[in-house]
Amino acid sequence: MIISVFNFKGGVGKSTNVANLGAALANQKRKVLEIDLDAQRTLSFSLATEGNLPSVI
Repeated sequence: MIISVFNFKGGVGKSTNVANLGAALANQKRKVLEIDLDAQRTLSFSLATEGNLPSVI
């Protein structure tokens, strides 16, 4: 299954929705891959642990 979340307007909660959706799917024992293509990298910062910043450029 592939789920895409996008909107051309900023500040509408895309990163928050993706983080929460990924957490909900992971809690159901599903494999989850979240890719942050936003230049602000908000999702990457919210998922970062110990200074590691996952991202795809």
